[in-house]
This record gives sequence, structure tokens and C-alpha cells, in this order.
Amino acid sequence: MTRFKLILFLFIPFLGNAQVQQGTTSLAGGLVFSRTNSISNFRSEVTGVSPGVGYFLTDNFGLTGGFSFAKTKITEKLSDSAGDIRNTGLNGLNLFVGARLYFPFLDYRTFGQLDIINENLNAELNGTELIDRNTFNSKISFGANGWLSDNISIEGIVKYNFLRKRSIEDRVHVGKGPLEIFFDIKPFVNTGWTEASGNAEEFLATASVNVGGTAGFSHSLKGNQTIINGQQSDNPTLKLWFQPKYGRFIFENALAGMEANISYEDNNLNSPISIAVAPYFRYYIRVSEGLQVVPNISYIYNDLTFRQKLLGTTTKTQTYQFVPGLGLHTFLSDGIGLFGNGILSLKREPKNANPDFRKSTILQFELGLEYYLSAN
Repeated sequence: MTRFKLILFLFIPFLGNAQVQQGTTSLAGGLVFSRTNSISNFRSEVTGVSPGVGYFLTDNFGLTGGFSFAKTKITEKLSDSAGDIRNTGLNGLNLFVGARLYFPFLDYRTFGQLDIINENLNAELNGTELIDRNTFNSKISFGANGWLSDNISIEGIVKYNFLRKRSIEDRVHVGKGPLEIFFDIKPFVNTGWTEASGNAEEFLATASVNVGGTAGFSHSLKGNQTIINGQQSDNPTLKLWFQPKYGRFIFENALAGMEANISYEDNNLNSPISIAVAPYFRYYIRVSEGLQVVPNISYIYNDLTFRQKLLGTTTKTQTYQFVPGLGLHTFLSDGIGLFGNGILSLKREPKNANPDFRKSTILQFELGLEYYLSAN
């Protein structure tokens, strides 16, 4: 906790002086659809949508809500025999509501928050249900905002899951965690819904910046149990992640940048470490007032080390992806863009022991928010 306070103390004095007010809207979420094919015996389809919105009823109190839905379908041909196919399905639906109250010190940049989340998970194999689980969570949080611009905030928040009820159990877990710490870049519409054409002139100019990302830490404390060697056991889980994104307009309409995704997890069963980097380039072609066509390209390198503790084995996987895309972009408010992008990804895993998974083709469409800082 002391380190978290120190980070906030160091950052807050150097950030902007914006703050939420009555009528401020917060935005979150996105949409994704992807299909992956590996040779002729494997295909997966993933659909996900996760809209979220918040609204401040006063200068220091707001409500938020939304949902996330994800559906995964995997088809595997196990042999050349007719009908020897395995179909796996996984569906998840989360509903959430929350309330946030800003406190009258540090220029109303500190806040408390209460979140209520209901999670449903369903899994099936060849039409037979394997899992149907419902989990109710309630989290209390404390955090602070610093402002990169009038609409773009960097937010630090500590969350504690103080109540959990799972449908597979007859009891309520109180005060068992997990404990989570997040640092996120988030949009708040403080300046209203402005004309998209004016935003393009300002935020696609030379030396403007495209930012995003998240970083964090979580520990399950006493809130995670699993089956180990046939026994129900505590399985304390530690997670760390760092996912920055930074791009700069090297000249008007031309954006070059880099994304990274570094994650580490450790529990009594497994300990995976993943490192991914992805340089990207976009060119924004202004086809009409407020609308841009965006040809883009990126290259993704991922290195995964997966240690299975019970088996005493460690596997390493390296993947390379060449990702050309074509998208549409518009601005919703000052520095907040909406970007829809279609990509065709060519994925290679040269060291995969199974030759059927060494080459994959991924067709994907994604829709999400983009954040920009003006050079002016």
C-alpha cells in the first residue's frame, strides 16, 4: 500500500487539472469476432462484446453499469474417421453495476467505489454440459485519477473482493479476496460530444500521441480453491501484468507505435510467463468530414514459458504474427476515437511439437476505443 501511495504522490503533481463534473460520461468496452484455422483439423470461433457506460449525477457522484459476453467454439478433427470430431463450447456472461464517490481533497481526484458483479460460465463437450456455474461478487475500491488531458485519465485503484457466493457451494465467502491493484488509462467525456472533423485536425497532427494500456497486480488470498491430487485445496494465485501502448504521429495522419503485453502467474499448479511485443503503423485517410479509412499493419512476437509444477515440466512456445488490417475511425469527443478494424493474421509457431499447429490463419474484426493526446 505504501508503494501505491508513493506512485500516486509522484504522478499527480505533474498531470493535468481536469476533473469529473455533473454530466460527465465514462466509456468502456469493445467488440471482437475472430476465426482461427490451423491446417485442416482445427478451427475456433470467438465472439465477444463488452459495453460499459457511467454517468455522474453530481460533481462527485456517479453510477456505472454494463455487461460482457464471450462465446468460444472449438472444432477438432481427431482422426480421418468420419464423425471423429470433438466440439467444445464455452460461454461467459458478466453483468455489473457500480457507484463511485469522489472525496473533497486532492482536488477531488481520490474516490471510493462499490461494484456488484454477477458472473455466469457454461462449458460443454459434444453437446454434453460440463460446467454451469454462477458467481456473485461484491468489491470495494479506493483510488485516484490523474489527467493526461481534459478527457483522458490515468487511474490507480485498489480493489478488494469482500463478498463472494458461488452456485457450486452452499456458503458465502466474506473477506477472502482477491486483492487487486490496477493502473489504467480511461476516457471520461468532460468536454461534450464534439465535432469529429475538428478533432481530426488536432489529434492526427504531427507529434500527437496515441496512448493506452493497463498494469496491475492481484492475489487470490483465500479466495481460490481447486482440485489437487484428488483433494479440494487452497490454491493461492499471484498475477502480474504490464500492457503499455504508445504511438506517435511521425507526420500528419501517419502513426507509428508499439504495444507490449507482459504477464506472470504463479499458483500451486502452474507458473506461466508471457512476453509479447507488437510494433504497429497506421495511416489515416480522411474520406469525409469526421471519418477516416485506416490501412494498418503490425507484427506480433510472443514468447511463452509454461511450467507445470505437479509434472515438473517446462515448455516454451514462440509465435510470430504478421497482421495487415483495414479499419474505419471517427472521433467521439476530444481525444477519444472509435476504431473498427478488420485483420487477416498469419500466425507461425516454428517450435510447436504438433505440426498441425505450426501455421494458423486468423480472420478478425474488432471495435474499440482509442485515446489521443494533442501536440498543441
